[in-house]
Amino acid sequence: MKATALTVSLAGLSGACAAFSPTWHAYAVARFLTGASVLGFYMTTFVLVVEALGSKYQAVVGVLSGVPFAIGELLFAVVRKYT
Repeated sequence: MKATALTVSLAGLSGACAAFSPTWHAYAVARFLTGASVLGFYMTTFVLVVEALGSKYQAVVGVLSGVPFAIGELLFAVVRKYT
């Protein structure tokens, strides 16, 4: 739970820094930290959820957790083609 709290705090802090950054370089660093912390948040919550489930559902949840990313990539391709 400490890792989850740390990544959420880092995402909030770096997101606020990105919103009020005075230069492009500061903005880029803040956005990099935001992306890294969000990835860390995703990974820690994924591990917590999969460990809480029984072994019967771990594979199904592991596969289904990637479905939103695939749908997002599909929608991105459709929007790109028709706009």
